[in-house]
Amino acid sequence: MSQSLFALIKSLTPTEKGYIKKSGPKASKGSHLELMIDEISKMAEYDEEKLIKKLGKKISVKNLSKYKIDAIQTIQRRLTLFHEEKHIEIKLHSLFNQAIILHKKGLFDLAVIQYEKTLKLALEYEENALALSIYFQLFSLYYSGKLGVNFPYLKDFKKLISKAEGENKMQILNAGLAEIMFSDHLSEKEKLNQIQSIQSKAEAINDKSAFITQWGEHCINTHANYLLKNHAKANESKKVQIEFLKAFPKIHEKEPLRHLKHLINYVNGKFNISAYDEIPDLLSQLKDLNIGSGLTDHCEFLKWSCYYIHAVNFELQTGNFTKAENILNTGLNWYQANDKDVPDYFKMLFYDAAFITKFGNGNFKEALFYLNKLNNYKSEFRRELQISVKFYALILHFELENFDIIGSKIRSLYRELITHQPQLNKESLTIKWIKKAVSKVGNKSELKFMAEHLLKNLLQLHENTNDSLMYFPFLIAWLTSYASSNEFSENYKSMYVK
Repeated sequence: MSQSLFALIKSLTPTEKGYIKKSGPKASKGSHLELMIDEISKMAEYDEEKLIKKLGKKISVKNLSKYKIDAIQTIQRRLTLFHEEKHIEIKLHSLFNQAIILHKKGLFDLAVIQYEKTLKLALEYEENALALSIYFQLFSLYYSGKLGVNFPYLKDFKKLISKAEGENKMQILNAGLAEIMFSDHLSEKEKLNQIQSIQSKAEAINDKSAFITQWGEHCINTHANYLLKNHAKANESKKVQIEFLKAFPKIHEKEPLRHLKHLINYVNGKFNISAYDEIPDLLSQLKDLNIGSGLTDHCEFLKWSCYYIHAVNFELQTGNFTKAENILNTGLNWYQANDKDVPDYFKMLFYDAAFITKFGNGNFKEALFYLNKLNNYKSEFRRELQISVKFYALILHFELENFDIIGSKIRSLYRELITHQPQLNKESLTIKWIKKAVSKVGNKSELKFMAEHLLKNLLQLHENTNDSLMYFPFLIAWLTSYASSNEFSENYKSMYVK
């Protein structure tokens, strides 16, 4: 209970706090609710003893548990009132509840007016599940004979049921596609067959008049192309999705998270197809995107997490390592200030970019700092990043000439590879090269010859297998620095900008 109250109060914006404290009766000035909000807001972590010490002379401490429950309930009620006008879902459910109260009181004529008002708004915003609930309530009124025997909404009711069937089918198909996306036991052929089956079933759905049904089909096309590694087609599908969303201003207005996610994925899609000339404008759109406030505050963390990841990687992949470092420094301040609110997955991607930036600028000791931070995070979704981290460690310690620990780093990498990589050709060649190169570190011409030979073999293997390895561009850029006189930043750029 204490932690729940702490989390709830810490989630409040200043405007929400002001509204909650002012919207109660005048006697609430200096009440236990206001005192709790003020004192808990100052805490970095919940401290019961400190709270009792602060409130002991102003409220009865023996009733503290009761006050906590009351505070949570009161805050939730007042938050609902505060957000009714801003968030259509809350407003709709509030209107619906008002209609039900009138219905239960036997005020049937008034209830119908309220149901119809709510129904009109629900249909306008494509809240079809709620619209169906309203129709069922109206049906119960007419079926009971309270308002006559003819149900005047039957035609529209049937039409909406047909829509809902299409929505449900499309949602089930999208769930099936997500299952394929995260499956690691299906062969490529099995995945292909299942994806094609889902696409066929999506095309066969008859009623596609609902927003969510049309949206679902776009999602299937995008994800299917992504899974099939048709990145150009996936990128075009993503563009269609964003334009489609903008064509439904009511949906666009009430679901900023949906728009934000697809803008982020669209930027990512441009990276996938190396459309670097289009990325700066999209990054500006992302940076300037007005999310709103209150219940969508969590969108801000997603927006800025992804903005800094994409902005730094854009500069890295176009060879501007100095500019990448400038953006990185701003991003580091933001990540540190919001550490508790940013998921580990985004921290992994950001600190990965931080490591490459520092390494590319020759700041190996700082690169080691971010490499150690990367080691703190694990992700089942991005296992390949954990392999990348171990390759980074091997290369970095080679550059730092920490040859006494190279052996342990190699063993650690092998353990990770054997568990997660079916093929070890490129990895084995690289590891053998590093072991041999340790003894040749003072001989630049020998290292150059060795690097040229390894590069040739690695690129040949990569061309034959065409597998996606996160660490591969970094590895090739690093080896090329030994094989030629080019800077690491130029070599890294050549792996992306063709």
